[in-house]
Amino acid sequence: MRKMSALAMIALLGGFGAALANDQTPAGAPAAQERPVSAGALKDKADAMGYDVEHLKTDGDRYKARLRDRESGAGVKAAFDKETGELTGAKLARGEDERGEREEAHERKESREHRDEHRESREHERGGDRDD
Repeated sequence: MRKMSALAMIALLGGFGAALANDQTPAGAPAAQERPVSAGALKDKADAMGYDVEHLKTDGDRYKARLRDRESGAGVKAAFDKETGELTGAKLARGEDERGEREEAHERKESREHRDEHRESREHERGGDRDD
């Protein structure tokens, strides 16, 4: 389920870049712009689409962003073309899936340990009664 929501999130981000590019391109102007999309415009568009921008930096001819979906809490790393605002790449932020899986595994382990301790305690109590 997590992977499905991540794929949906990445698809939404694709629309995010296209919408930003459309907002920045004056009517009748060619797609390429003389000046880059501003970081503020990128942040505003992310906010309007339900993402919090945790980190944004320029890297050559693109922006690198770490976004968090306010609804699901999932983190996404994304890259946007600086000139057009177009999404050039996106993936779940490292550790998002693994963190959830580790937490679930830890909870299962604690549950097994608790169950085993309870069973040992009962066996000890029964064994203690037999010795008397």
